[in-house]
Amino acid sequence: MQNQNTKINFLVGLFVLGGIVALLFLALQAANLSSFSTSKGYEVTAYFDNIGGLIEAVFSSQSQITIFTSGTTGQPKEVVHTVQSLSRSVRRGDKYRDSIWAFAYNPTHMAGLQVFFQAFGNGNTIVNVFNSSRDEVFAAIDAQGITHISATPTFYRLLLPCDHVCPTMRRVTLGGEKSDRQLYDSIGCIFPNAKINNVYASTEAGSLFAARGDAFRIPPELKDKFKEVDGELLISIPARILRELRLHR
Repeated sequence: MQNQNTKINFLVGLFVLGGIVALLFLALQAANLSSFSTSKGYEVTAYFDNIGGLIEAVFSSQSQITIFTSGTTGQPKEVVHTVQSLSRSVRRGDKYRDSIWAFAYNPTHMAGLQVFFQAFGNGNTIVNVFNSSRDEVFAAIDAQGITHISATPTFYRLLLPCDHVCPTMRRVTLGGEKSDRQLYDSIGCIFPNAKINNVYASTEAGSLFAARGDAFRIPPELKDKFKEVDGELLISIPARILRELRLHR
């Protein structure tokens, strides 16, 4: 009976989330909007009697999500992830409860899903800045007191030059593209109070390791998992991760 009730609660939670997403897209369509705007528009608010129960139900579910690789190294591949494989790197706890996330990735990509689960797992506020202009991004950060952001180097280059400072930002993450020292220093100018990490990740395995700066240093204990062949970095994915996902070639 308990398993049946849990299943019912989870399905109800998914139904409610689906309704919220539908209302959001309907509001954007009615307002003829495709991105965040500081002007007056439609506000969608949802209240949950037991948000903690909903979070735990999602994280313990056996649901699967299908996404595709970018195709930068060949034909795009279909990858089927479980909630567990997508949330493998999520950090949860009291120290993360007050985070406010800027959502700067495409929500259908691996990085976007990982940002969502990190924020959702801690009940954080998520502010959409995907496809927003430079002025809109800064307006959102200042108005909402955003503390965390993860985005591509291309996104951060759109914020240059360094003529606007965002003191509320505590952590900045780069990923998905090659970065350089000049951009890294410029980001530090815009977000002077933030820790800046450069993350190496893949659609198949998610976040693998991070560096502070423009050069990655593979930890000694992981050196046997990586090798360079003809200028390409090849990664040996641990068996425990492979068990969490199915890769369709």
